[in-house]
Amino acid sequence: MASGEVAMEAEEEQESQELVEISAQELARVQAEKEEYYDRLLRLKAEFENYKKRVQRDLDRLRKYAAEAVIEPLLHVLDNFERALSTVPEGVNDGFREGMEIIHNQLCEALAKAGLSPMESVGQKFDPHLHDAVMQVPSDDYEEGTVVEEFNKGYMLFDKVIRHAKVAVSSGSANGEEPDGQWGQNAADEQEWEG
Repeated sequence: MASGEVAMEAEEEQESQELVEISAQELARVQAEKEEYYDRLLRLKAEFENYKKRVQRDLDRLRKYAAEAVIEPLLHVLDNFERALSTVPEGVNDGFREGMEIIHNQLCEALAKAGLSPMESVGQKFDPHLHDAVMQVPSDDYEEGTVVEEFNKGYMLFDKVIRHAKVAVSSGSANGEEPDGQWGQNAADEQEWEG
């Protein structure tokens, strides 16, 4: 029986070795699966954080520019208000004019509190991101590419242009010289170039 016991012990040892090997393989598989799930979790967490940031940026932008839908139509009212003020002659019906100016100032202040600001155009270099050129005119007072007249004010809502200024742009001097006399300064060079 001793040999039977030895055989049983050998068999039990072999089974326990197989169980250890299976357990080691199972442990490796479970470890790899755990790492895969952990990696997925980290990726999902990062995606969710990016999503939260994107939604927050969108909400901030929406809050910032929500007034645009209301302000944009009011710009035409503001333009007409300014035209009406410019037609009332000084000294005639001063009480009416003064009242209109007070209301105009209140409207401008309310729009400024909402983030609206007028753009200064005359004397500035033409910028297609800010201006719509309606025409070009020769000018001895402004160099070429400079806004000489503003037909319709441009406005910004915070940092966004909500209406481009309609402007006239200088095409340079009427006699072909720059206002500073710089145009044609190298007449000898120009003649050499022409031949």
